[in-house]
Amino acid sequence: MKKRISLITLLRKLLVLTCLFIIFSARTCEEFWYDGTCIVNIGHPATGTIFNKNESITFSAYLYAASENVRERKRNNDIHGVKWTSSIDGIIATEYYSPSIYKANHSFSVNSLTAGIHTIKCYVLGSDGDQECFGQISISVTEASGNGNQNILEGIWNLFSIGDAPDDYTYSSLWEFSSDYTYHWVFWMKDELNIYLFDLDGTGTYNLLNDTLHVTGIVAETVIEGTPVNYMIIDYGQDNSTGTLFEYFSFPDDEGVEWLYTR
Repeated sequence: MKKRISLITLLRKLLVLTCLFIIFSARTCEEFWYDGTCIVNIGHPATGTIFNKNESITFSAYLYAASENVRERKRNNDIHGVKWTSSIDGIIATEYYSPSIYKANHSFSVNSLTAGIHTIKCYVLGSDGDQECFGQISISVTEASGNGNQNILEGIWNLFSIGDAPDDYTYSSLWEFSSDYTYHWVFWMKDELNIYLFDLDGTGTYNLLNDTLHVTGIVAETVIEGTPVNYMIIDYGQDNSTGTLFEYFSFPDDEGVEWLYTR
């Protein structure tokens, strides 16, 4: 009997050691799995989407939070609620979970957003109502039917001038706006020694409401990075001062220098 007890004890110890080995090597022992993340992934709508005023807009997001281990997570989950906000209209939706959960697919619809460019945020709420983490998109709501004046930008625009660029610098830029609200942007600049100072090529999304152009992607991450607002004010139209039609739009970069594009 004593030998049998010793064998059982030994087997139990081996089981514990095996579990510990899995934890610290492959991290697949579920009882002690740890991720430490809080995630909000907004699946709909896509950033840059344009809606008509009074149109029903469905928002959806995947929420995920993890406690230090599964056994603790089953007793005290991290997601106590979810809150959606608009930079124009404030809080647009809230929901609380009782008991709390560690993951959720949350969705709701609204048709009362004010016309304008909205920064939409979805927050995971903790036990005290505090905002643990969030996801963010931008959408445009327009008074006009259809896509408003979106088509005014579609096509290829070339850089005409950069406000304070030295006369002995050379540069070129192309900005192509597509009908699916994406853009392709290319920019290079060389100094007086013909050495590249910039050589950029990338994509992003855009939307236009009246004279306000909102972009994500490479332009937002480079030319206007660090500005107090995440959009560009556009001057666009036709200039007949020289007796010819002149289509253009311009915007200030993060240093206040004006960039002028024409087509």
